Amino acid sequence: MNSDKVYNRIKYLIIFTLVTFLVYFQPLEHKPSHIRVLNNSLYTEVVDDEQENELLRRELSVTGITESQRRLNVEKGEEVINLTKVILFWTSRLDQPDWSRGVGTKQFQHCPYPNCEYTTEKDRLDDADMLLFYCEELPNFPDRRHPRQLYVHVTKEAPPNVKINGYGMYDNAINVTASYRKDGTLWFPYFVIRPKENPEDRYVVRTSYTNRSRSVAWLVSNCNTDSKREMYINELNKSITIDVYGACGNMSCDDEEYKNIDACFKMFEKTYRFYLAFENNICKDYYTEKLANPFRHEIVPIVFGGADYEHDFPEHSLINVIDFPNPEDLAQYLNTMTEVEYDEYLQWKAKYRVGVKLNHCTLCEFLHDSAYTRGEEILPPSYGGSYSKWWNDSCHNDLIYELKEKGGW
Repeated sequence: MNSDKVYNRIKYLIIFTLVTFLVYFQPLEHKPSHIRVLNNSLYTEVVDDEQENELLRRELSVTGITESQRRLNVEKGEEVINLTKVILFWTSRLDQPDWSRGVGTKQFQHCPYPNCEYTTEKDRLDDADMLLFYCEELPNFPDRRHPRQLYVHVTKEAPPNVKINGYGMYDNAINVTASYRKDGTLWFPYFVIRPKENPEDRYVVRTSYTNRSRSVAWLVSNCNTDSKREMYINELNKSITIDVYGACGNMSCDDEEYKNIDACFKMFEKTYRFYLAFENNICKDYYTEKLANPFRHEIVPIVFGGADYEHDFPEHSLINVIDFPNPEDLAQYLNTMTEVEYDEYLQWKAKYRVGVKLNHCTLCEFLHDSAYTRGEEILPPSYGGSYSKWWNDSCHNDLIYELKEKGGW
């Protein structure tokens, strides 16, 4: 009798083991040849590294990522979520091995998917789930790679500013993109616009249009750009006064009163009506701190760039130069604007605010999507097999000449 019991227990144990193996270790179907874009994720990177800690704390407080919500994501029933994923900084960024992000797991503790770890230890290569390559050091690949390892090219720079040759050599190596491009794998914009937690019926303008004594301000350090923005501004300056601050002008924000960019813009919003947010490259989806700074303050931006301004930002929140036949017509519009019309350009602030996207949370979320991390093969690239074409052929810096020819100026 005792031997029968022992036999039955052994039989049930074997059956249980086989069922467990079949459930947890069966091969998964591979995803199609594109990768889902996490454009609507709740999390993004900071515009200015010096302000990062303060901005992240502020963002976490307003997005309301509570401990219970975080725990709920962890307890979704997919045991893969409970495994700590290793993210290895393979290249440095601005001479910082950890890209000024720090190493360890604490950076992820407030993320919906918290089980990730940053490291700079290259002897952990074989354990790493994801390798991060900063744009200017892209060709520095390891000498080996396990099949499920993700190679992520991270950049916030436009292609003309990324001085890398031979992208074609690496078309089959990079399988995740992390940049401002919305058609890539992961979307890492300079900033995002979010709905306010407590929207208002109407935004109350602090400094009236009539109390602003100057028309247009521009803070700039690059005087000769690929976009040739300076050609448009020189023509615009013939019909409206533009005060140029920084290396390309005769006005300065460098004295004791204006110790940083934020202080400059606090002065701008009390003195000027408009600010020139002209990008140095006209590239698909590309917008930068040049627009974030006026949006964070009470001043109306005039834009020149490659972003989809009509759909990416609140209605009536900016003035786009391409909506005017020529710089002279734009100047006339600015010079004849009434106070009521001006206030309407600031009313978006009643419903929306400028936010930051927590990129480390986005990386961890992507790693914990088991559809992408459990397969045996390297993920197919989101750019159709040609990284060089996808990346390099995305700018339109001849736009200025087209505007000039069309407008006859």
